[in-house]
Amino acid sequence: MHPRYSAPDSVIEHPILQAHAIGLQVMLFPILRVHEKPTPDHWRGNLKPKDPQALQAAYTQRLTHLARLAQKQKVAVLSVGSELSSLDTNPAWWHPIIRGVRKVYTGKLLYSGNWDHFQKVRLWDQVDYLGLCGYFGIAATKKLPPLYEMTAGWRDLRAALERWSRINKKPLVFTEVGYQSQLGSAHAPWDEGAKKPLSLEEQRRAYEAFVRVWNGSPRLAGVYFWNWYGWGGPTDRSYTPRRKPAADVVRWWYDGPHP
Repeated sequence: MHPRYSAPDSVIEHPILQAHAIGLQVMLFPILRVHEKPTPDHWRGNLKPKDPQALQAAYTQRLTHLARLAQKQKVAVLSVGSELSSLDTNPAWWHPIIRGVRKVYTGKLLYSGNWDHFQKVRLWDQVDYLGLCGYFGIAATKKLPPLYEMTAGWRDLRAALERWSRINKKPLVFTEVGYQSQLGSAHAPWDEGAKKPLSLEEQRRAYEAFVRVWNGSPRLAGVYFWNWYGWGGPTDRSYTPRRKPAADVVRWWYDGPHP
């Protein structure tokens, strides 16, 4: 537990209650954060614990606690992990974790694989949804690619991901899809440290490309756009679509249905 990042139960429960009050369902999506980053590639996907059993025990304890909270508040979906690429190829490490969660939680479970690693994940048979952090590059150019190029990029990905979903016989959920409002964001949306020139239009086109391609997909169970927090606005270069043209694309799509 971290005093800044680990929310107490009451802070988790409050927005769940608010969401349920207006008719929304909820996914609880815990994320393991790395406390320090001595190198740029030091992140949760590269964890190499000296004592895997100790990490497993601590992880099980925390996740089971959250599972009880999710059961109490009738949360529809609980994620058991996200982007843990160095750990998600070992199904035996996950068996006791997921077994413990299933004992106290009756909702659906999801794991979220990283966009460049999801095909190597070996615990899809233990969960109900195929979660995916979808930071795929959808354009070859780095300077305001045309919409048709971004759309073509997502169209090829949709075909491959729907085939993967059918093979695993489980629906797909994008747990993260996002683009910074910068030039080059469609080329490398995963580059959260990018500091390129402002481009609200590139972000908007990337959102529109996603909506155009995935609208009506029979394999898509849901999508979470990363992310909403922050003030946003016309001078902001971060991921949030808030108070930007990209938000209008999301609003239009969620207002559906659309042909």
